[in-house]
Amino acid sequence: VKGTEEIDGCCIPCGDDYEPRKVGNVWKCKPRCKPGEYWVNEEIWFINSSQVCSKCRPHSYTDFYGESECLACPFGTHVNSSGSNHSENCTSCGPGFYKPSNEVGDCKKCPNGKYSSEERAEKCLICPIGSYHFLQGQTSINDCIRCPTHQYLGKNNKCQDCPQGFLTYANDTLKCKTC
Repeated sequence: VKGTEEIDGCCIPCGDDYEPRKVGNVWKCKPRCKPGEYWVNEEIWFINSSQVCSKCRPHSYTDFYGESECLACPFGTHVNSSGSNHSENCTSCGPGFYKPSNEVGDCKKCPNGKYSSEERAEKCLICPIGSYHFLQGQTSINDCIRCPTHQYLGKNNKCQDCPQGFLTYANDTLKCKTC
């Protein structure tokens, strides 16, 4: 009978955390995975009736009971813990960070020479031509440094004097060139 489990010819009602599932000619009570979990492998359950729910991995979630897979956090968001039970647990990547829409995982710091001033950025913006920085996670175009023509941008992220007889050009302040 649907809604029950047949054991030795007797029907036993499925509890609240179970749902009826027909296995061959017999009804069984399949465990319903809770929000934050997903159903790993139904074939294993058919064989030994053990509960095979697993917590959602970091950066994913399930909102409802009985899900067969976890959903990835929306682009520009992440969740670091496993077993997340709602999309609202996915928090925004802050300024200076990004997360591409086609990737699952942590928010990443904007690399050298790039910045992001927005929440939930899908990519970082490149510093304007002739400016750069050697820091990760920058949040503003103002973090991009443009050195005067007689200086270059050193690895310490400060403008430094070019040796005598050398200068930089407007579109490249990373290295000094001969005059």
